[in-house]
Amino acid sequence: MARCLALLGWLHAAQALQQAPITLLSGFLGAGKTTLLERLLKNDDGLRIGCLVNDVASLNIDGAIAETASNDDAFVVTMSNGCACCTARDGLVEGVRQLRRAAAFDHIVVEATGVAEPAAMRDALAGCGGLDTLVTVVDASVFAQGLWATGARVLERRDLGLDGLASVYDVLSSAGLWRGVADLLAEQVECADVVLLNKVDAASDEDVVVAENICKALNPDAIIHKVTRCDVPLDEVLGVMRGAGKAADVVAAAPAAFFAPTLARPARLDAATHVYERGRPFSPARFAEAVEAGALSEAYRSKGSLWLAAAAERAYAWSQAGGARGASPAGPCGIWAGAPRTQLAFVGAPGTDFEAIDAALDACLLGDRELALYDMTPDDEQRGWNFPVPESLLSG
Repeated sequence: MARCLALLGWLHAAQALQQAPITLLSGFLGAGKTTLLERLLKNDDGLRIGCLVNDVASLNIDGAIAETASNDDAFVVTMSNGCACCTARDGLVEGVRQLRRAAAFDHIVVEATGVAEPAAMRDALAGCGGLDTLVTVVDASVFAQGLWATGARVLERRDLGLDGLASVYDVLSSAGLWRGVADLLAEQVECADVVLLNKVDAASDEDVVVAENICKALNPDAIIHKVTRCDVPLDEVLGVMRGAGKAADVVAAAPAAFFAPTLARPARLDAATHVYERGRPFSPARFAEAVEAGALSEAYRSKGSLWLAAAAERAYAWSQAGGARGASPAGPCGIWAGAPRTQLAFVGAPGTDFEAIDAALDACLLGDRELALYDMTPDDEQRGWNFPVPESLLSG
């Protein structure tokens, strides 16, 4: 039996190697994904590239552009009226299969919509076999000031090109539209094997440095290229990882995995990391005040679980990236490995004053009298009355 299983595993691996490697192309609205896609499809190297284009709006403009660039309808599959990271995940897998049935390609490129959550698309594509390289395009000219610093949700930034949404369905069909702009940017960078820091010609030197430092801090392992109009050699974005990239790390994670301080890796390049962990609940009001006062603003990114005094039976998931931040109820206390506690992982620039952040957070912990009241309170309904969570703290 063991030999049979080993043989099946070898055959599966061999089959994956024979399949055209898949590149997942992500990036925020206007970053330059379509420009890169056109360059790939019009390549002078004779590569046959199949393309799957997803657009959250009913009119798939990028799909039409790709079809024109490829000059071969069989090389392009378009998906509209649904984001492939949420409502249209089945269509994503079927789209890749359709391409493989159409022709023998050297590479397949999947372009995500600008508001897609690449982690979900990565997980869906991993089941197709052949997923190799995850590429994220970042607009260096607006990343640091116009996008990273904002606390707005994607849906609130109509100036970013969301007027093409044709209906309420377009809005409801993409979870990414409801996320904070900076929070979505962070995921797109964190999931990448390769980051193209695009439009450097339109950015100031300072903006390029800040954008590069944030990307390096969020993802120390990523290969970063500074480019104009996505002008990059094909082999820098196609088949780069050869099975050794982030796609190879996709596993079925337990719910608790989200709250593990996975961001706290050994500092590399321009990154500093830190973990804050305490076994006493926060006063929700004081924590909200500290956040509003900028207690965490020196960190590029923080993520993890909060123990708020509003509840003993559920934790709150916390995420902060640039100007986007918020907490949301995360389910029963089973997500904690053992006793309830707060676990937050931070990423910042070298020299980030994590001691000051720790001191500000410690000031939010319940005092002895407050803790006694918390302990004697019989249920979470009453705790919620005693220690209400301010609306400003919630993700919505």
